[in-house]
Amino acid sequence: MSLPELKLDDKSFQELVDEAKKLIPIYAPEWTDFNVHDPGITLIELFAWLAEIQMYHLDQITDKNKLKFLKMLGEHPRPATAAKVEVTFSSESSEVVPVSANTKLAAVDQSTGELVIFETTKTINVLPKAISIAEIRSQDRKESINNTQANELKGHFYHAFGKTAEKDSALYIGFNTSPSSIISASSLTIDLMVYIYEEDLKKPGEHGFEVPDVDPSVSLKWEYQDMDGQWKGLTVNDETFNFTSSGIISFDIPPNQLQIRCRVDEEGYEIPPRIEEIRLNTVKALHREQIKGEDGKGEELGSSNWQPNQLFYLPKPPALDKKTQIFTNDNENNKLEWFEVTDFDASKEDDLHFVLDPTKGEILFGDGVNGMIPPLEHKISAIYIHGDGEKGNLAAGQINQIQDDNLTNLEVVNERPATGGLEKELIEDAIIRVKRDLMVPYQAVTSPDYEYLTINTPGLRVARAKAVPDKTANLVKVLVIPESPLTKPLASEGFLKTVCRHLDKHRLITTQINVENPEYVEVAVCASLKPLPGYDYEALKERAADKLSRFLNPLVGWTDGKGWPFGRDVHVSEIYEVLDDVDGVDCVSEVALENGNHEFDGERLMIHENDVVCSGKHHLETLGLEEGCVKERYP
Repeated sequence: MSLPELKLDDKSFQELVDEAKKLIPIYAPEWTDFNVHDPGITLIELFAWLAEIQMYHLDQITDKNKLKFLKMLGEHPRPATAAKVEVTFSSESSEVVPVSANTKLAAVDQSTGELVIFETTKTINVLPKAISIAEIRSQDRKESINNTQANELKGHFYHAFGKTAEKDSALYIGFNTSPSSIISASSLTIDLMVYIYEEDLKKPGEHGFEVPDVDPSVSLKWEYQDMDGQWKGLTVNDETFNFTSSGIISFDIPPNQLQIRCRVDEEGYEIPPRIEEIRLNTVKALHREQIKGEDGKGEELGSSNWQPNQLFYLPKPPALDKKTQIFTNDNENNKLEWFEVTDFDASKEDDLHFVLDPTKGEILFGDGVNGMIPPLEHKISAIYIHGDGEKGNLAAGQINQIQDDNLTNLEVVNERPATGGLEKELIEDAIIRVKRDLMVPYQAVTSPDYEYLTINTPGLRVARAKAVPDKTANLVKVLVIPESPLTKPLASEGFLKTVCRHLDKHRLITTQINVENPEYVEVAVCASLKPLPGYDYEALKERAADKLSRFLNPLVGWTDGKGWPFGRDVHVSEIYEVLDDVDGVDCVSEVALENGNHEFDGERLMIHENDVVCSGKHHLETLGLEEGCVKERYP
C-alpha cells in the first residue's frame, strides 16, 4: 500500500486571508480596522492571491521538472549497480584451463526459475587439482606461525606479518607441487584471491563521489626461491593495496618453484593486515550480461520511420546506465554511432543523440530541432549490458553453472554471497540525498570543517583529528590519529600525505596545511591495591592494568569511550575511580602518575594543549588482607 501524494494546493484564497486576519491581534494589537478599504487588508489579499498561485504551480511539478532541478545542482538519480561476487573454479583436467574474461556464469532464481547471469571480469588460468597451496606461514622476529589450517577456517583470521608487521616480517606461501612439473609453459600467471578480515574495523572514509587516492603506508617486496635456495624478486599485480583490502594478487611464477614470499621492506602499517583466507582459482564476477545480438554487431530494435521523437525498446531491460551503444545502418551497411544524453535541451538538429530510460529499456530519439531524427528505414541496433540490480544479490552456493560448452570439465561455485546490487535510485530518494549532501562540508574554512574532511578522507580509516589554526602564518596544522590496535597509534608518511592531498582539494587558496601525528604522553600509574578475600593477586593486577590501559587510550579511552581528549590533564581522582571499579578490589591507595617530561603536582599530570595521553607500563602492587589502605600520594 503506497502513501497518498501530498496535496500542496489545499487552501483557498479566502482561507489564506482569514488565517492572516487571525494573526493580526497577536502581532499588531493596535490594528483594529479589518475592513476591505484598509490598505493592510489590501496587502493581505494581494499576498494571499500570490500564495494561492504559487501553491497551485507547486502541485504541477513533474518528474521532468525535478530532474531539471537536480541537474542544476550537478546531480542526478544514481543508476542501477551490478552485484559483485567472487567465484571459484575447480578442474577435472590435468592441464591448465584458461577461462576468458566475460565468461557467462549462471544461477537459477528460486522464485521464477529464470537464469541470473554473471560475467567474469578478467581472464584466469584454472590450475588442476594436483596443484594447491600446501603451506601458509607468517614469520616475524619473535616467531614463525603455520597458518595453513587457519586459512581453511571460516570467520577466523591470522596475521599476515605477525601482530606488529615490523621490518623483514614475511608471509610465505608454498605449493604442494611445482606448477612447471605438470605444466609445460615456461611461466604461468597465477591468481591468488586474498580476503582481508575487516568486519570489526571502522569503514574507510568517504567524501561525496571522490575516488580514493591512497599512498601506501608500507613497502612490500615479493620474492621467489630459486633452485639454489636464493630469494629473487617477483613482479606482482596487487589489487589488495599491500594487504589493506580484499583483492586478487597476480604473478608469473617461474619454473620449478614451490615457494614464494612477501616481505615487509619498509614498515608503517596503522593496522597490521589480518588475512581471513587465501584461495586459488578464484576470480571476480559481476551480475551483468552483454547483449550484442547473434552476429555480435548489435541487437536489432527496428527501423526508423523518419518521424520525430521515435521510441524503441531494448528487448531485455533493465540496462546498466551509461553503457549502452546505439547504431543505425542503411542498406549499404553505412553505420552511424549515436551518443547518450540526459535530455535534448542542448542538442542541435544534426546531433546524433538519444535519451535512455535504463529501467524501461526505452530509447528516445530527437525531433529534428533538438537532436537528429534517424534517417528513413535505417535499422536501429544496440549493444548494451543487462543487469537487474538487487536481483543479483544471491546467497553463497547459488552460482553453479558455466554457460560455455568449451568448459565442461570445470565446475564453479560462489563460496560467499554476491553483494552490492542496487536498483536505480528513485527521484524522491535522490532529492533527499541531495538535501542531506548540502549539509556536508566541501570547503574547509573552520576548524570543524578541517576535522570533518580529515576523518572522511576517502580510503583511509581516520579515528580522530584536531585542527590547530595559526592565524599569524595563515597555517592550519591538522593532528591525525589513525584507527589502530596499537597503544600509540601513529600514521605513516603515506597516510599523512593522503590526508594532506585530500585537504588540499578543499582548502582556501591562501591557506597552508601541515598534517602531523600528535605528541603522545605515556602515562604510567603507580598504585597499591588491596584485594577482597578469595581473589587471585596476579589476576587482579592484570585486570587493573587492562582497565587503566583502556582508560588512558587515545581511541577508546576516557569516560565516554571515544578516546582521551586532546590536551586534557590526567587527575589522580579519576585513577582512583577506575581502580576502585575493578572486580575484586577492596580499596586503593598511594596512587601516583609518572611521565618523565610532564609535571605531576600530586593531584594531576599536566598535558599540553595539543598532546594526547596513551598508556605506559603501569606499576601495581597488592597489599595483604591484614594491611590497610593508605591515602598518601607519591610526591
